[in-house]
Amino acid sequence: MQRDIRKKTKARDQKRAEAFKDIELRKMEVKVIKHKWQRFAVWFGGSQLSSQPQFLGKFHTKAQYEEEGPRIARASRVFSDLAG
Repeated sequence: MQRDIRKKTKARDQKRAEAFKDIELRKMEVKVIKHKWQRFAVWFGGSQLSSQPQFLGKFHTKAQYEEEGPRIARASRVFSDLAG
């Protein structure tokens, strides 16, 4: 990610240097950092979502999954209700 962002900022810096030749521009330093718990962010978010009272009744049961199969996961009632 850092490499890609550096590429974009380098290209932007070059365009700015060409456009503003009479001004000395400083190059932007790019440093991408990550949080040590970032890999668990999805689990934390899911935990927060499932702890909400509105979440009850929005999930599929094992019996429903066994009846419908994996395609049941494509129709999430959680996200359809959030959108409307």
